[in-house]
Amino acid sequence: TFENKVLSGLILAQEKNPIVIINESSNAKPGQAIDTFIYDVKAKGRAILLSEQDLKEISEIYFTKELTEDQKFLSESIKINPLVGAIDESLNTAKLSLDISGKIYKDLETRFVKDQLKGRPVQEVEKSFSELSQISKAKIKIIPSFIKNLPQDINKIELKLNFD
Repeated sequence: TFENKVLSGLILAQEKNPIVIINESSNAKPGQAIDTFIYDVKAKGRAILLSEQDLKEISEIYFTKELTEDQKFLSESIKINPLVGAIDESLNTAKLSLDISGKIYKDLETRFVKDQLKGRPVQEVEKSFSELSQISKAKIKIIPSFIKNLPQDINKIELKLNFD
């Protein structure tokens, strides 16, 4: 198919009905029993190749405008499904619809969280995280491992966010 031949970094956007059969013919007549036959089809299809990078940039601008102050989005989670509407070859124009999706999360004020965690016992912090519905998994590493409380210095506390 044409989709398999698309260059890297480009997205193929097709019309809703991308292929129109213009002409078809066969050397066999309907109901005729023959060993072999030839069936010719002439079809016309139209598509547009779009820069994946440009579409991602447009999507990021869209997401940034739509988010509230305490929200962020994962740019690597953006999925774009372009669909071509009407193509007007005489004007060299086309209508393009973009179905854009991505993961949004509530921004974590890390300095505030670190202030809340500093000096607290590891078991207490683990229990607190397990009770939060927004967090599916929390892992706390203390080096050396025999220390039972988080450091008092927030610069020695590192928070890593992982998204599924």
